[in-house]
Amino acid sequence: MAGYLGINEWGEFDIDGDTTFQAFDKIESGGFDHEGGEPQYNVGVGAQVIKYRGMVVPIGNVSTAVQTHDLLAVAKPAALGSLPPIIEAIQGGVLAVPAAARKQEDCYLDSVELTCDAEGVLMCDYSWKALSEAAVTVLAAAAASQSSITPVYFHTASVLIGGVAYKVQSWTAGLANGITAKTSQDAKTENYRLPEWFDPGEFKVNLSVDARLPLGVDMTAQFLDPITFIFTGTNNETVPETFTLDLTGGQGLDLSSEPIPLESGADEVLFRIEAESEPFDLDVWATSLS
Repeated sequence: MAGYLGINEWGEFDIDGDTTFQAFDKIESGGFDHEGGEPQYNVGVGAQVIKYRGMVVPIGNVSTAVQTHDLLAVAKPAALGSLPPIIEAIQGGVLAVPAAARKQEDCYLDSVELTCDAEGVLMCDYSWKALSEAAVTVLAAAAASQSSITPVYFHTASVLIGGVAYKVQSWTAGLANGITAKTSQDAKTENYRLPEWFDPGEFKVNLSVDARLPLGVDMTAQFLDPITFIFTGTNNETVPETFTLDLTGGQGLDLSSEPIPLESGADEVLFRIEAESEPFDLDVWATSLS
């Protein structure tokens, strides 16, 4: 028989566990995978070998065009020492084929990355980890796509660094939760190697920007003031909605790189800056769509 194409696949999530799944924003790429669990070989005297496998963690990722705010609303912890809000289930794969899809449960976003290029649309990459998974057969998915919802366009955008426009060409802003899968020697189901829980990690925000105008920062100065970043862009709905990424809160962002490039001839000069937040500064990241 013939194989399958991308048009046979789908992806969806259920945040609150009411078994009503919602389609991801338009998926460009992604997948379901595992972290850890590789074969371990303990070699001893006389070439004796003990073979075993460690804990295996269900993971997944998708790259999407931003059309809704549902997943971004559960991207970061509500308080220090906490995990981000739980996503009860994420599933996807080949539709209507026995065991050709996976359902992962008790999921947490481990990282989120927003990006937008001149002449493009606002994109978001999500990566998550889960406590369990199973092969499933899904005959009918949630809304197959979000194609009826318009994305956030570059030409409706405003990008300000420290309140100033620098002819930004592209930017990437990400947060990392750094969650860690854990297990124990408590009694388990036979052959159970999945994690038992997640520990919260070091929350961190990073930013990379390519602009046509230089910020003019002296990186050798004894003290550098933090910078701020804010992006706004609008979709084309009947009642237009504005997406906002606000990195102006908390302690701001600390510049870590601002090289001066040398280009040849008529090649454009792009001034790249890179910055990062203090660890555990939850207030530096805020998003909305309204």
